Amino acid sequence: CLFTNESDGHSSLLGFKLDGIPVYGPFQSVNQFPSDLDECGGHVDPVHKFYHYHAVLDRPQLMSCFKGCV
Repeated sequence: CLFTNESDGHSSLLGFKLDGIPVYGPFQSVNQFPSDLDECGGHVDPVHKFYHYHAVLDRPQLMSCFKGCV
């Protein structure tokens, strides 16, 4: 399910981190990785206009910091 995409090519929702912010797979659009992820692995993009995390292919696949409140 890491590589299952929505109709616009954005990766599907994988779940939520402990701070309540959603985590999506690695793609921002069709076969395109986001280039503007912050230190916690998240960003706001033109399609998903809210802060969200992305899993990445390198280890660690999910960053260990949070932007929201735990």
